[in-house]
Amino acid sequence: MTSTRILLIEDDAGAASALKQVLAEESYEVTTATRGDDGLALAQKKDFDVVITDLKLPGMDGLELIRHLHELRPRIPII
Repeated sequence: MTSTRILLIEDDAGAASALKQVLAEESYEVTTATRGDDGLALAQKKDFDVVITDLKLPGMDGLELIRHLHELRPRIPII
């Protein structure tokens, strides 16, 4: 069985680390990015089951990121 792949985009290192640890303990495969543009680049290269993102990000505003993600993968859930 394949674990759920989560893309976590969060520029606060402490918050990202804590959330990644909690998700990993629940057997989720978590990939992180600290910038909106880096998160989008990851989403273009790899399939994820869900995206968890902050709205205030360097490199690309969270709302702009969400628009691009929906264009790229219209059915992906974004939290």
